[in-house]
Amino acid sequence: MADRQAFHYPPYYRLLRITLRHTDKSLLDKAAAELATSLRTETRDKGKAETRTRDNVTTKALTKENIKAGKQSVLYPEILGPQSPLVGKVQQMHLMIILVKLPRTPDITKFKEIIGEVIDTTRSDKRFGKLSIIPDVDPY
Repeated sequence: MADRQAFHYPPYYRLLRITLRHTDKSLLDKAAAELATSLRTETRDKGKAETRTRDNVTTKALTKENIKAGKQSVLYPEILGPQSPLVGKVQQMHLMIILVKLPRTPDITKFKEIIGEVIDTTRSDKRFGKLSIIPDVDPY
């Protein structure tokens, strides 16, 4: 269980797998890269990267030395990907996956709203045509 906590896996974190599907591989790659970049910037900017010390005191002062020493931990989502799954094409649709690790904190609802807004913005982007975005909470 200590490894699951150290590497940010359930039950300590929530997982969100976002699957993107499109018939055009190049458009899918652009959309997935843009979505991942938007998720990273929006969760960091709007979430304001709050940190917590071992004593559970909330602070805004985040230093590399304290993180390396284990005195502070970053409490915002990790965005992994985009990457192509093992089966990269199903029924003429190319697939890409983005994995989001959400910390189990009181701020989780704020991050869920931010992620929902970013997904809706990407879905409504006319450049990507018939892009399909499928979020899956706790997929494994």
